[in-house]
Amino acid sequence: MASNPPTDERARAGQTLVDAITGQSAVVLTTAAQTRGEYAEVEVVWTAAAGPSSERCFVSHELRFEVIEGRLTVRLGDTTRVLRAGEAVTLPPGTSHRIEVEQGAPAARFLWRIRPALDSDDLLARALGAEERAQRPTDERGANA
Repeated sequence: MASNPPTDERARAGQTLVDAITGQSAVVLTTAAQTRGEYAEVEVVWTAAAGPSSERCFVSHELRFEVIEGRLTVRLGDTTRVLRAGEAVTLPPGTSHRIEVEQGAPAARFLWRIRPALDSDDLLARALGAEERAQRPTDERGANA
């Protein structure tokens, strides 16, 4: 995975990030700057080819996953929830989780909201931009060009 971008890089409303290999994409809908830190939200398309996310835990943030199309598997420790279109789950701060789409299943399209937003514009750029940056050419130092 690519290294984190500079801290002054922030997600922008309307920005689309695409992973050329897996086809995953994310569109930034609402940024922390727009909501004065209340929340930030993106619309994500997650494919089975992407595999499961790494296990994550946001200590100070509540997360919400709301499925628009397809099915999204949310793993919460030993518990697994399969969300279908119209279903959602809200994770309290400090909840370890992973998400994935079952192999052979169509991509899942879902809303991902983080509350409070706090520094989430940087967080969104880092979390969602890593795949995009991994596809860009690098210079001789390994930095993205």
